Amino acid sequence: MGGSRALQFCGKYSYAMYVFQLPLIVLLAPIVTAPGFAAALGSALVGQLVYCFMLFAVTTIAAWGSWHLFERHCLTLKHRFE
Repeated sequence: MGGSRALQFCGKYSYAMYVFQLPLIVLLAPIVTAPGFAAALGSALVGQLVYCFMLFAVTTIAAWGSWHLFERHCLTLKHRFE
């Protein structure tokens, strides 16, 4: 179970996703909304699903970028602080 690739992915990026989620929602609120998608797609349910999927994708990309551009490099220094 702990060897699941999906769980390993979530474990590596979950904290950054938690941290970035609300700022991204606030930042994207003037541009992207669930009611906007609902109006464009003609269905509240489909609009909400598209909105959730889009925010999940943007949040995951931000977390992935944070890990590979910043956190991974900081972790190489942790042996100096034992």
